[in-house]
Amino acid sequence: MSKVNTDAIKPRDTGLDITLGAAGDTTVISADSIDVNTVKDSGGNTLWTSDGGGVLSSVNSGLSGSLKLLSTTTADDTSSISYSVSSAYDVYMFEFINIQPVSSNKSLGFQASVVGGSLDNNIPYTSATFYADHNEDDTWSVLEFFNSLSDGNATTYQEILYEVTNDADGAGNGTLFLFNPGSTTFVKHWYSINTVMFGGGGAVKRAYNMLVGAYFNTTLAINAVNFKFDSGNINAGDIKMYGLS
Repeated sequence: MSKVNTDAIKPRDTGLDITLGAAGDTTVISADSIDVNTVKDSGGNTLWTSDGGGVLSSVNSGLSGSLKLLSTTTADDTSSISYSVSSAYDVYMFEFINIQPVSSNKSLGFQASVVGGSLDNNIPYTSATFYADHNEDDTWSVLEFFNSLSDGNATTYQEILYEVTNDADGAGNGTLFLFNPGSTTFVKHWYSINTVMFGGGGAVKRAYNMLVGAYFNTTLAINAVNFKFDSGNINAGDIKMYGLS
């Protein structure tokens, strides 16, 4: 097999393509890397484009997948965290990572706003809440319906991370799914499942798990969501928003 050794191969005129091999051939490139900003397939379809700094755009839908990280907010003595939502995605997923209140025994709540601002963080919702609770010293456990945190057409914040401790090693974690917020036909269903180091039990801490299923009782499109503790700020933690299409 013949070999060609050279430092560079360039087209004879600017703007011309360089073709390696013919249709049906296999072209082997043994280099450790290929430095290029736009990658296309044999049909000329762009697979992705880089800005040269690692930021991708024009990612082909066949590669992008159904789950996309849209935004991350890191709390630092933060009063509340808001995100914009729309009809761009069928489902929005929020991840709570090591959320900790400034003072102990505080509950993180969830509310939303509609397009036009007529209902800002006070949309009527109906919810059903269950919880499981178990002590570190193995002396207490319970699984039951949480009637006082199950509401009918309430306009307050629905608590989703319940009475989180602010011990140095304590926090709350979990996930919330919001379905079809841009719909103008259906109410807006959502549910969350979370686990916290519970601070309301005194010296003995608890693993506290809570499941909330709910819907915002409006057919207006939702354009924003908000998270905050029932009192005091969010001391630390991350909230990530993903879009699912």
